[in-house]
Amino acid sequence: MSPIEVKGHTTICEIALTTSEYKTAERLTRDYRLYVVFNCSSVAEVLTVQDPSCMGWELIIRIERCHVGAEKIFGASK
Repeated sequence: MSPIEVKGHTTICEIALTTSEYKTAERLTRDYRLYVVFNCSSVAEVLTVQDPSCMGWELIIRIERCHVGAEKIFGASK
């Protein structure tokens, strides 16, 4: 049995994979399946993609950070 990933949306929109999901698809190629369910809240349309790693995914890098204002730095400084 092939590993699968399922993504469901209430509309037709872009689909995102996590880095881990994409690397698994890339490693397993034709043994990996992506099931996409569009219009989940009405008439669902299920699409199956074998080897989704070859579809030309765009890497999005999001950097998360914490910040604090300078006044708090001055207030906390001894």
